[in-house]
Amino acid sequence: LEEAEAEDVKIKYGNACIENNEKGAEEGEKAVYTTSDGRNIEVENIQNVIDARVNEILENVKMQIINSAYGDKLLAGIIITGGGANMKDIEKAFHNCIKIDKIRIAKGLTPSAIINGTQTGLRPDNMMNNTLLSLLLAGSTNCAGEEYSGITSIFEQQQKEEEMKKKKLE
Repeated sequence: LEEAEAEDVKIKYGNACIENNEKGAEEGEKAVYTTSDGRNIEVENIQNVIDARVNEILENVKMQIINSAYGDKLLAGIIITGGGANMKDIEKAFHNCIKIDKIRIAKGLTPSAIINGTQTGLRPDNMMNNTLLSLLLAGSTNCAGEEYSGITSIFEQQQKEEEMKKKKLE
């Protein structure tokens, strides 16, 4: 599959926690996805591939936490961001693999966040945008190496937005 089609299939049929996948309507009747080039793939096979990749990624994250010696220091838990955070039941899959109770999805980065004085136009309902937005807001120098004097953190941006909302309500 092309990358864009694979992403759409992942979001539509993927479930990070395969035990939660819905069973087919009738025994012997299997759901099928038809690709853009006309091939048919059983949805169960798609889900098995996604499950294998999710488990591989989660095991890698688990090992990174262990190797970093931060396992006992994650008192606030883990925050998931990026495109994978859009997947159904990703929080449950993280909990099952990593055994940390506090797992959240990074939500709420608003499209009105300003970067270098321009509107981003990013949607807050797509966690993939949160990674990009956070990286851009965390930067203190532009690609030319000149100091950037804009907003220095997402927290400052959120505080300014809250203050603006309060002023509108008054």
